[in-house]
Amino acid sequence: MNQGSYKSASSLGKVLTDLIAQRGWNQKQSLDQLEEVWQQVAGAQFAGTTRAGQLRNGVITILVANSSTMSELVSFHKGRILKEFQVRFPQNSIKELKFKLQSGIKKN
Repeated sequence: MNQGSYKSASSLGKVLTDLIAQRGWNQKQSLDQLEEVWQQVAGAQFAGTTRAGQLRNGVITILVANSSTMSELVSFHKGRILKEFQVRFPQNSIKELKFKLQSGIKKN
């Protein structure tokens, strides 16, 4: 391969990266992955009444269907869940979990 071929391969990589970012595909994949891990970490006990919301600036927002579930998560499970996310997403420097009431979450 000559140097021109390397340049065009590099340029193509940049164009594809930019296109993926513009179309939001990275964000969609990240949210899907976050939800998948949340369902595993939350387990059957909480999976039906909770959903992963978003990951922003090292804070994961978890949407919760009712206040009793939210209270239990915050009081008894938050530390364990946070550690699990930190292990599974070390590149994201996750530092906090935020729980937010959200109506309309139905059991699976």
